[in-house]
Amino acid sequence: SIDKLSEFDQDTRNWVAEQLLRLCLRELFDFEFMQTDPNWSNFFYNHEQRKLYLLDFGAARTFKRSFLKHYYDVINAAANRDRDGVWDASLKLGFVTGEESQIMKNAHIDSVMIIGEPFASEKLHDFHAENMTQKIKALVPVMLKHRLVPP
Repeated sequence: SIDKLSEFDQDTRNWVAEQLLRLCLRELFDFEFMQTDPNWSNFFYNHEQRKLYLLDFGAARTFKRSFLKHYYDVINAAANRDRDGVWDASLKLGFVTGEESQIMKNAHIDSVMIIGEPFASEKLHDFHAENMTQKIKALVPVMLKHRLVPP
């Protein structure tokens, strides 16, 4: 299963990680339907067939194109390191109201920029060295205190 990937060589782990990112983007932008439970047990990697399987659709949902257009704009802005674009698309999505304090605005944009880092370069992203989770975790208290609308 996918939680045993640490037993495989780096090339295999890189390939599976790339496939997971591709799957996520295809679910959203091609299928407009996504499995929204990111539990690793919902994915299976068959090393012999070099295939990744999605197993559980119990938490799957559809998305409207209007939402996906603005969601794409957020991802694209983050990938292009465009802080104003992240904020503008976040406003259109209703992720923020526009009345947030500067500290909340910065925390929101910073968190999106962190999540967008894997898409910001043509090079292979080093998730292990990145420590993305810790960076986001450091912003959570600010967002919990200053957020005006639910995430």
